[in-house]
Amino acid sequence: RFSFYSFFVRHTSLATTLWFTLVAQAIMMSYLLWQLLNKFLNFKRHIKLIFFVVVVYLTGISLFVGQITPDIFAAMGALAFFFLLTDFRFNFRFVFNALILLASCLAHNSILLISTLLILLLIIHEIYKRLFHKGEFNLQKHLVLLTLVACIWFISPAIESFSNNKT
Repeated sequence: RFSFYSFFVRHTSLATTLWFTLVAQAIMMSYLLWQLLNKFLNFKRHIKLIFFVVVVYLTGISLFVGQITPDIFAAMGALAFFFLLTDFRFNFRFVFNALILLASCLAHNSILLISTLLILLLIIHEIYKRLFHKGEFNLQKHLVLLTLVACIWFISPAIESFSNNKT
């Protein structure tokens, strides 16, 4: 695993208690879960809040978020990747989802590999769709995601090298 999660724990705990790290993880996951509910449920806000509470209490999300382990970033990275693909407007959500994807890729090796493969498959799909089905050619969002993930491929070794030289 990368050492990013160690940096995350050290800085979010504020050198006092690990509860702050759990709160930071819970805030990020709550944001993503709320975004997911907004995307698929067209109910009023209080009904979505009831769904949110039910999902948190009846699934393993709260147990998973309440652990000091980088595995939570795998789920957060997958959700952030999904939102970056489906909502391509440059705003606060886009930037925050991109930062969560960046943190996820730096915290968990599998997300970096999966994101790279998914983007490459999506680009191949777009090219195939354009060549054989005369569909709309929308590579812009895929290229932005590919650029983001490609940058992570260069950032992660730099962080690892910096952290190894610092000790």
